[in-house]
Amino acid sequence: SAVYEALLAIALCHNVSPVESVGGGQAASLESCFQGASPDELSLVVFAARCGLVLHERTPTRIVVHEPSGRLRGFELLGEMPFSSELKRMGVLLRDESTGAIQFLAKGAES
Repeated sequence: SAVYEALLAIALCHNVSPVESVGGGQAASLESCFQGASPDELSLVVFAARCGLVLHERTPTRIVVHEPSGRLRGFELLGEMPFSSELKRMGVLLRDESTGAIQFLAKGAES
């Protein structure tokens, strides 16, 4: 559904890293399970985790989320457009490891 795809984009398009494996969002304090430079990005990742899409792993080449079904879903990180204060946007180019589909996800703010 469109809502699931929007939550998946929130769970994937960021530069947050898990501090430890949070095992499906059952940790007492999700905020303490992630680290990132931006409080806004941390809040979005925690929101996605509370909705059932938990960031499980992030490396320079791979992002893995824990889905509500219990399945781990991996994405190869093909490229990253870092946040730019001039453009007020960032993005990631990903390949879904289960389907091979490639997608570019972007997020940003309008001024």
